[in-house]
Amino acid sequence: MNVRRPKSLSSGSDKQLGMQSGITRRDFLNGAAYCAVAAGISPRPAMANAMPLVDEWGDWYGYGGVGDYADCHGNTPDVISAAHRLRDGEFQSGLRRVIETSEVHDLVVVGGGIAGLAACRRFRSEANDASALIIDNHPLAGGSAKRNEFLVDGVRLFGPQASNASALPHNRNSWYGRLWDDLGLPHEYSYQPASGAARGLRVARDNYLYSMLNADERVDTGFFFSGASARDPRWVINPAKDQYRSLRFSPAVNEALWKLKTGVGPDPVPSGGDAWLDSVTLTHYLENVLGMPPEVTSIYSELIALNCGVGADAVSALVGKKLFVRFFEGFEDCCLPFDFDPARDYGVISFPGGNETVTRHFLKALRPDAISGGSTPDEIFSGRLNVERFDNSKHDTRIRLGSTVVAIQHDGEPGSAKSVSVVYHKAGKLYRVRARAVVSAVGAWVNKRVVRDLDKQHRDAFAEPQHGSNLVVNVALRNWRPMAKLGITACHYFTTGGLGIYCNIREPMRLGKDVPPFDPDCPVVLTFYIGFPSRGSAREQAVRARTKLLQTDFPTFERQFRVLLNEMFGPHGFDAKKDIAGIVLNRWGHSYIVPEPGFWYGRDGRQPIAEVMGQPLGRIAFAHSEMAGIQSWEDAARFGERAAEHALDVYAI
Repeated sequence: MNVRRPKSLSSGSDKQLGMQSGITRRDFLNGAAYCAVAAGISPRPAMANAMPLVDEWGDWYGYGGVGDYADCHGNTPDVISAAHRLRDGEFQSGLRRVIETSEVHDLVVVGGGIAGLAACRRFRSEANDASALIIDNHPLAGGSAKRNEFLVDGVRLFGPQASNASALPHNRNSWYGRLWDDLGLPHEYSYQPASGAARGLRVARDNYLYSMLNADERVDTGFFFSGASARDPRWVINPAKDQYRSLRFSPAVNEALWKLKTGVGPDPVPSGGDAWLDSVTLTHYLENVLGMPPEVTSIYSELIALNCGVGADAVSALVGKKLFVRFFEGFEDCCLPFDFDPARDYGVISFPGGNETVTRHFLKALRPDAISGGSTPDEIFSGRLNVERFDNSKHDTRIRLGSTVVAIQHDGEPGSAKSVSVVYHKAGKLYRVRARAVVSAVGAWVNKRVVRDLDKQHRDAFAEPQHGSNLVVNVALRNWRPMAKLGITACHYFTTGGLGIYCNIREPMRLGKDVPPFDPDCPVVLTFYIGFPSRGSAREQAVRARTKLLQTDFPTFERQFRVLLNEMFGPHGFDAKKDIAGIVLNRWGHSYIVPEPGFWYGRDGRQPIAEVMGQPLGRIAFAHSEMAGIQSWEDAARFGERAAEHALDVYAI
């Protein structure tokens, strides 16, 4: 892979930024006493991980933190290499030399993300004596719902690799409420009390919702403008208080942003409603219907890229309604499948490692021995992953990791076949297993290449959508005094570096045995969600974004983040060299489906592709959150359970 590298990693400026620094034992000991006591935890032995980690991909992958997920953050080099070989058809010639395992399972699930885990759980709950095998290409199950973990100055910190927001169910009798209870997820959570200069600061409970400008008035938020001068301050704190009038945009842009945030009028949608919205791009709607300045479209393109991977000119205008419901008539049409109460902080939380907590609860439900310890939420969160037991042949549910499925095909005609052949690549060899039912819980870009007997309808549907990329970055800070000095816990930043638009810290949830303190003098994780929007068709933007994501090496990204943080917080006492303890990049090359116009209602008289992608084919059912257009773990689980219902039907035949 060709990667972009900085001109020099030994220049004076790089040394001043702290490039290639790491957590040493001396750093661990300094400050450990106060923060560990404040957190109420006992310091563990220091982890002497240097940053960045040099591997066989040179400086591309980078530091991964500590704990179970240190070698599994974002798309790993092995995953990307295998995916590119699959794309290029390199596995096809080897299909005649497949090793027959003689394994026949009642269910094979392709993909160990939440959709796959949910499908397996539902199937096993109703077919108690059946056997199931989950095959996943990553070193650990969970898809994008995994954690990053740091140990800084004696304090253990967590951040999400991607999947983040979780909605507390308000109706316990709903499908979602029952799932929540069945998984053993609590309905009430407590949080670490603020101390020191953190007292009185308003802080988010997730890393995601507030990035969309939907609710920045509920959190102490700073807006940073890199082009401002000393006479025109770079920081604007809590601009919602004056209806965005103090922002450093033009008065027309400030007013337009506020209107979009609070509602643009009683009837902002022409006749035709959602179907009309789905027929035009969001750029068309914003500029030609609402009369918004192009600068507003540019800002919202950055926000849209956090959910769709591309900018506003490539997505359906209905995306706006589903993501920014205040444009319209209220909260009743929110994309998330739950009843929420706006007076209760939207009912959205983030577990310490994002939705990795949900992944762990699924794993514990499927395989109690998959995680050491008991079954309380604290034990599930803190328990060690017993990966060596995942594929134990003595258990009815097995999880086979580090295995890339390269071919799925019925053993005969799809309508009459009694089994399905599944071929996977592992450690340089191809293996075959067979199943009475298959759930393919992977994205369209994989299905179109591995399901070898797709009919034309499915083949066309899986070939149509584009997929955007994103980068989730967790920066472990030794303290966050500069943010407290500014009076903020989150910020929107407007710079020219192409590194997103938003970052924040979270209120520490009391979950597990290691709960960090909430004190500006102690370590914290600052989380960035970053898309790479541009202009042009969905395909053009997706290719540009993926190229930037995959062809930029770790030191280049690292340096850019150090420069950005110094620029924002340096005048307030921040020093990247001293204050950054670790940076983990989580790269997701196909993180989001791009819901282009017609995604939900179809175009040119055709059936919407989301409906086609969800239709079973013979003994194969399909499940992925992308079918919802705006992706969430709740939808992943919903589609997984729907696929399991089909698997149960054909398994019984």
